[in-house]
Amino acid sequence: MWTAGLIVIIASTSIPQQVDGLGLCKKLYEDFNTQGMLAVCDAAANDAKSTAPDRAEALRLLGMAQLLSKDVPAAEASFVRMLVHAPDKEMPPDAGPAAFQALERARATYTAKHPPPPPPAPLPPETSTT
Repeated sequence: MWTAGLIVIIASTSIPQQVDGLGLCKKLYEDFNTQGMLAVCDAAANDAKSTAPDRAEALRLLGMAQLLSKDVPAAEASFVRMLVHAPDKEMPPDAGPAAFQALERARATYTAKHPPPPPPAPLPPETSTT
């Protein structure tokens, strides 16, 4: 019996914990690990189990890593994808001018592809019954 208990303990400690993709993406961002962010943040952005806000945040961080890697077109594409999940998403105030400019261009691209709905038609004038 003692051996079976030891096997269960060893087996349970060797099972890796499920990694939170967005959490790891944020950690790599805090550690300035741009190269590590590219794959991790992309995977977090494509995780079908993630919420729209989490996907948007992963895409924002991915875009930031792409900017730092000097891949501006890829960053803008990530920001467009971010806006699909969170159209009002903004950069944090400390993001830097390149990030704000890339987001501005991405927002223009997004708006061109996803124009706002037209305003409602005006109501017909009321007729008087007197």
